[in-house]
Amino acid sequence: MIHRYLYFEIVVYGIIWVLIKLLRYFEIIIPYLNDYLTDIITIPALITFILICRKLLFSNINFKQPIAWPWLLIITIYVSVLCEFIGPTYCRIGTADVVDVCCYFLGALFFYMMQKKGCQRITSKTAF
Repeated sequence: MIHRYLYFEIVVYGIIWVLIKLLRYFEIIIPYLNDYLTDIITIPALITFILICRKLLFSNINFKQPIAWPWLLIITIYVSVLCEFIGPTYCRIGTADVVDVCCYFLGALFFYMMQKKGCQRITSKTAF
């Protein structure tokens, strides 16, 4: 069974994304929120989705095993290159922005710290 906190995380990321899209639609501009929050939550949302898919596809995997930081780094670099360098050259909608790349890495760091905190909480509860 998939842990409920993953579903909770996906719902929270989805609500944030919809809120920002609605703000943009109604032309309510909150500078940092509108510009960078979606980029910060991109990596945590993507990796949470990967964890859910991994658990659904491979049910025998120990779900408490965190994503190792090298994989987190590879995923973040891949998303940065795809969304900020390759994407804008082929799509008129996107623009290349170095600050967005920094936001992706900030989101990856946030995910890593939250994952580390969650794993410590799980191990401390199962130690007794």
